[in-house]
Amino acid sequence: RWQHSSDLNYAWTWLEHILAHEFGHTLGLYHANWESCPPNTQFSKECRNYEYGNRFDVMGSGVFANNLNAAYRTRLGWAPDPIQITRSGHYSIRALGLPNPTSAVFHAFDKEYVVEYRKPVNFDTSLKGPALMINRVTGYGTYIKSKIPWPEGGSKMEDFYLAPGQTLSSDGVQISFNSVSGDNALFTVKLGPDQGNAKPTGWIDIYRPPMDLITGWAYDP
Repeated sequence: RWQHSSDLNYAWTWLEHILAHEFGHTLGLYHANWESCPPNTQFSKECRNYEYGNRFDVMGSGVFANNLNAAYRTRLGWAPDPIQITRSGHYSIRALGLPNPTSAVFHAFDKEYVVEYRKPVNFDTSLKGPALMINRVTGYGTYIKSKIPWPEGGSKMEDFYLAPGQTLSSDGVQISFNSVSGDNALFTVKLGPDQGNAKPTGWIDIYRPPMDLITGWAYDP
C-alpha cells in the first residue's frame, strides 16, 4: 500500500510516515480517504471512495503533506470544535498548521462536511499556495472532496482544494474561497433552502472516543 520514499514532498521517510499513521490508529483515528463524484452530485450522493486517498493527511497516503485534517485534530482535542454553519454567509477560519487553528462544519443532504484552511507552512510546505479543503466526515473516516468531478479529477494536487477565487458548486450548495487575510481564509457558503441543509448534528461529540477507551488496533495491508 505504501509508495516509495522518493514520492515524498517533505523531509519524512516512509518509516516515519507509517509509524505516525499506525499511532493515529492507536488514538482511535480511521483512514483519511478521497471521495470522487460525477458532475452535479458533489454533496447529494455517496460517490466513489478511495481508501487512503487523502494525500495531504498522515492517515491517508500523505504523498503531498503529513498533516492531520481538521476533523481528526478536533476529535483528538488538538483543535477547538468547528464553527457551525447553519445558514448562507461569509466565514473566516485560521490555517490548520498554525497555533489556534479553526475550521467550520456544515450539514447537507444528511451528511457533515468540514471546511479547513491550509497554507504552505510546517507539514504543508509542499502546497503551491493557500488551500481551502472540504472533507465529508463519518464515524468511520474522512473523505476529502475533489473539485474536479470524477473521472477527470484526482490526478493533480490542485484537484483537491480551492485556491483563492475558486468555487465548488453542486446540488444547490456553493463554497467560494474569496481571499486570504493574514493567517485566515475568507470564504462564502451558500446553502440551498430545499436541499436538506440543517444544523450540524454534533458529530464531534458522537465520534470522539473517550480517552480511557482507546485501543491500539490497525489493519493496513
